[in-house]
Amino acid sequence: MTHNQFNGKHGLVLVNVSIKGKNGIGVFIFAIDTGATTSLINQDVLESLGYQKTDAIDCINITTGSRIEKAQLYKISSIKVLGLTRKNLKVISHKLPYTTFVDGLLGLDFFRNKKLIIDFSKGNITLE
Repeated sequence: MTHNQFNGKHGLVLVNVSIKGKNGIGVFIFAIDTGATTSLINQDVLESLGYQKTDAIDCINITTGSRIEKAQLYKISSIKVLGLTRKNLKVISHKLPYTTFVDGLLGLDFFRNKKLIIDFSKGNITLE
């Protein structure tokens, strides 16, 4: 069981994410997005880890807040959040607006088969 603190009164629920790529391991800030079925990583982050557009395993359509757009699907070596490591997770690569100030969105695919508790009154995230 791992805990994380966040400000439950305003803003996004943010977590530190460790991702292993071809160039080593990087630590980034992601927002937990329970409305996303698949995790999304900013293309710049993937490039910093050594992933190139030719490494994409598929081109898919994604629905954003305002339209349907094309995006690349990648399989990343490993991603670790709140003590849980997922290997070979398929993630969407897409540009996020600069105003979001996050490197990616952690979707439901990461949390499948786990118990995620987000306690806004205490500002705690627990993953079991």
